Amino acid sequence: MNVADQVYGVGELTRLIKRTLEGSFDSLWLRGELTDVVHHRSGHLYFSLKDADAKLRGVMWRTRVQRLDFRPENGTEVLVFGRIVVYEKTGVYQLDCEVMQPAGMGALALEFEKLKARLAAEGLFDQGRKKPVPKTPRHIGVVTSESGAAVRDVLVTLARRGFDIKVTLAPARVQGQGASEDVARAIHELETLPDTPDLIIVARGGGSLEDLWAFNEEPAVRAVADCPIPIISGVGHETDTTLIDFVSDLRAPTPTGAAEQATPDRLDLLRHVDNMGHRLGRGARLTVEALGQRIERAAGGYGLRRLPDNLLQLSQQVDDLEARAERSLLTGMQRTQDRFERYSDRLAALSPTAVLSRGYAVIKSGSWVIKDASDLVEGQVLDLMLARGEASARVEEVRPQKPGK
Repeated sequence: MNVADQVYGVGELTRLIKRTLEGSFDSLWLRGELTDVVHHRSGHLYFSLKDADAKLRGVMWRTRVQRLDFRPENGTEVLVFGRIVVYEKTGVYQLDCEVMQPAGMGALALEFEKLKARLAAEGLFDQGRKKPVPKTPRHIGVVTSESGAAVRDVLVTLARRGFDIKVTLAPARVQGQGASEDVARAIHELETLPDTPDLIIVARGGGSLEDLWAFNEEPAVRAVADCPIPIISGVGHETDTTLIDFVSDLRAPTPTGAAEQATPDRLDLLRHVDNMGHRLGRGARLTVEALGQRIERAAGGYGLRRLPDNLLQLSQQVDDLEARAERSLLTGMQRTQDRFERYSDRLAALSPTAVLSRGYAVIKSGSWVIKDASDLVEGQVLDLMLARGEASARVEEVRPQKPGK
């Protein structure tokens, strides 16, 4: 074979290498430390990604850079997704970056997607698994932190909208180590109550992905999926998504939204009852008028000359019965409204805000609520949550409860 037959031009070889590399590494995730970062005036981002063993050049085009929610800088550890390309002009291979995330957040996002895919493959998100949510529940269970804002939002909303509803709070930690197991425990407690709730609300206020991570872990997700009681998830803000949203029977955008979806609006129901009363009265009047017309026609017939007086008396009795029915309906509606207001006042009295307004305070050390003096040490700094505002305090002396008292 002639040696000249094996000679490649530089461009030809570069294109051959380009096809080989780009065909073999068309999409991949990489983790490394940013270096040589250049934010070009064109809007493009040029950088290198390195670890202890090697360095790789990379580029991210302007339209993708504009979607970043952080500013890449030298020394930042990141997780990137893209493909390997060859820049033919210099013959250098580099990463064409499509997605870039701080490594910590990227790891959580990957774990989220991995677990989501696995649970979806098990069928946990199937619509056929979802249970119907009762329209007028008699008993509602609430799983949330007893000291957070979510519990106040849920209780106040249920008190405002609810109709003689029993509410059972199953306190649980909603953030930090072991919180997912605590949420699962609270759900199981509600399942085993002698008076089982008709509906459960799992709620937490908004936060970052790390703050809401307890609701992406298997203990809480599987507890929601396996619960025989319908569950509404009200975790985070409208833009937040957790895995329990996919397995719950109904998702609400916020804790308040969950309480609203759990109950019919009291004013709407009262308007509906009032409308039904008017329709009943109108229907009764039309019926009486139709009967009256038939009676008048019949009274004019042969042999019925003596019936008009009797029939008119019967018609008057119908009018009396109609009036009594309307009075009874109005009296029943008033009694129902009085009961609504009485139970609303009782629910409002159970609100943590009402308790704090009487001079009490919630004492916390970090995320833990202190309930026993033996959990304290002298010099410990505590957080106090008051009815209005918060404060910090230092323990000067600890006086645990004596045995037998």
